Amino acid sequence: MKKIILILVLIGVIMLNPARAIVQNSVGNIIYRGNVVTGTVAKDNGNGSYDVYIGESDVAYPKIFTLSRNPDLEVGDKVRILYENGNKEMPIILPPTTIGNFIFVVYQNGGSFYLNRYTYAGVLNAELGILSEISGTCYKVLVDSSQNVYILSATSPPFISLILYKYDSGGNFIKSKVLNSDFTNYEYYTAIGPDGYFYGLVSNTNTIRKRNLSDLEISNTYTLTAGHRYYYLNFDNDGKAYLYDKDKPRAYVKWKIGTGEESYHSQVNAASSYDSWVVAGDYIGCSASQFFWTAYTIAKNMSANRAEWTLNDISTHYKMTSIPNYFICLGKDSGGKLIIEKYTSERVRQWKTEVATSFTTNLQYCGIGAYSF
Repeated sequence: MKKIILILVLIGVIMLNPARAIVQNSVGNIIYRGNVVTGTVAKDNGNGSYDVYIGESDVAYPKIFTLSRNPDLEVGDKVRILYENGNKEMPIILPPTTIGNFIFVVYQNGGSFYLNRYTYAGVLNAELGILSEISGTCYKVLVDSSQNVYILSATSPPFISLILYKYDSGGNFIKSKVLNSDFTNYEYYTAIGPDGYFYGLVSNTNTIRKRNLSDLEISNTYTLTAGHRYYYLNFDNDGKAYLYDKDKPRAYVKWKIGTGEESYHSQVNAASSYDSWVVAGDYIGCSASQFFWTAYTIAKNMSANRAEWTLNDISTHYKMTSIPNYFICLGKDSGGKLIIEKYTSERVRQWKTEVATSFTTNLQYCGIGAYSF
């Protein structure tokens, strides 16, 4: 990457009014006034102009010219954008935009955890760098509707702690929260619901804790069937929760939190250790390391046993997440690369993307997450 110290000029927006009038006439637009805006070159147009991702947008703004006589930028170079034509009285006004929805991947290499951001089309949108706050493992990655990223890590000593780390969509650390107070109250199974709350199922119990996403503090606690031990947790768009009841016996269970159990299906196979448990379309998707890194689907209506699922190029399946009606799988291919594959809820592959060639080959040191609703 070349070191860029250029100020870019956004063309295509004619600004003939004073700054005050511009601001008044730009309701609904994003105004960067008096601040340096960061961007990433998305395309070299070959005529001295560049398409640039500005801020966190997943859409590149077209035909931005530099003030340099001989610009020499490459795709992926970081740039700084200040004012229209360098005039501090004329703030840059960008078209209305929203934060895009992304897939986030965490992986470890050389003892450090890295965070990458991908579009739903499987295109690398940003390498967000090292997450220096995290140590231990990467047990789970979750994403909320604002594209904040939550990473659950198991660390020790003095005793094993489950720590939830919160980052914004740019990989900037926001805060952390310890989710257990002793050796038993572990919220291993976590999910973000469509109601905008964080849920944690206390391992091997019948208790679910509901937390605010802003401060990660408990706002409510739910008790499921007395005397039963539950594993795994995730939600569909209707707010129905899907769990595994070890004492039903060994049943997949659908709950309406706060109302009660709705249906279940007893599992005919031996209980598995699932490293992912997500919902897309009419199915639960899960990855089981206990049985040769196998992926499975389970019908949400609890009408059948789980179905084994052979992934196209992932030979060692690590983790799974979902976006509306699709499963996103993370794992290692036969050549040793860390890759992502996107599948329909009916298990038809749409695309694959390479993440890394050098990484810690252990499912406890990688994770994948996206907002599922």
